Amino acid sequence: MSIKEKFQTLNEDDLRQKIIMPLLFVLGCNDVRDNCGPAEYGKDILYLCRDHFLREKIWGAVLIKRDEINKSSLDNIHRQISDAINQFIDPDDPRNKIQLHEILVITSRSITSEALKYINEQSGKNFQNIHFINGDRLEFLINQTIIDFNQKNRGVYIFDVETYSGICGRSFVKSQKGGSEGKVID
Repeated sequence: MSIKEKFQTLNEDDLRQKIIMPLLFVLGCNDVRDNCGPAEYGKDILYLCRDHFLREKIWGAVLIKRDEINKSSLDNIHRQISDAINQFIDPDDPRNKIQLHEILVITSRSITSEALKYINEQSGKNFQNIHFINGDRLEFLINQTIIDFNQKNRGVYIFDVETYSGICGRSFVKSQKGGSEGKVID
């Protein structure tokens, strides 16, 4: 079974916590937060990157879909992107409001060209920095992290849903507050 076939069997919660959140961390996001719930406002995951050349915090959000993004899901995706681009309260300092710098739309399946065109025409008018990651691209990114891990550790890690977060250096588990928190894996 391929990596893509393995993560396509996951429900949205497991895809978010076991694959996407650890992947964001290993790709360079310093702070990855599970934001999924009734008050997410289109942001399933929030992430923060502090390595910007201007030494600024760069906030991003991830919208996750387990199924194909096509004509039937466009209204929902557009609504979620519109909700996500609104300012929100800084989770670290409630006195401040935050504006997202980018949005990732991730699906474990495919995104039709019709859906890409629609989202870019509708949501892209209000927010230019939307990135799309379909199942093929997600599999590519996971493969790259495995290659990097194997080269660095002279290992032969083979993808497994249950152990992937361990090679990323962070495992995400449900916290008492209902979201997920990262636990460093040594």
